[in-house]
Amino acid sequence: MNYPVNYFFSTMHQFLPDGRPFGIVMSDGIGSATSNKLSSEDFLTLNGIVYKLDVTILNEDVTDLMSIKHLKSVNR
Repeated sequence: MNYPVNYFFSTMHQFLPDGRPFGIVMSDGIGSATSNKLSSEDFLTLNGIVYKLDVTILNEDVTDLMSIKHLKSVNR
């Protein structure tokens, strides 16, 4: 079975100016070759509470592997 996978993963953790912890995790690549991209593990955390995000879309220049990647959570 030929199943090509390029997996992109982005994470950011920060303290807000008022001291509250904030983090976000976004990824793309697993299942990208299929028409069913409904599963994702994207989330953000604020004050220790995890908020599930919708599916992440990766925008990139597919002809240049070193191009800047833009990860964006979509709304349905």
